[in-house]
Amino acid sequence: MDYIYNNSLSDTKTTIGLMAAKGKEEFYKKFGFIERPNDHQGPGMIQIISK
Repeated sequence: MDYIYNNSLSDTKTTIGLMAAKGKEEFYKKFGFIERPNDHQGPGMIQIISK
């Protein structure tokens, strides 16, 4: 995550998507990922970094 943040462009948003094994979502939440589906995205987990 540090690498992605440090290498993303200023004034942009970077979307990181992952497919978590069922039941492992809580692990990824500790790192700032949110569960999908939600009101705005489909299934999986996602994190958006704004720089």
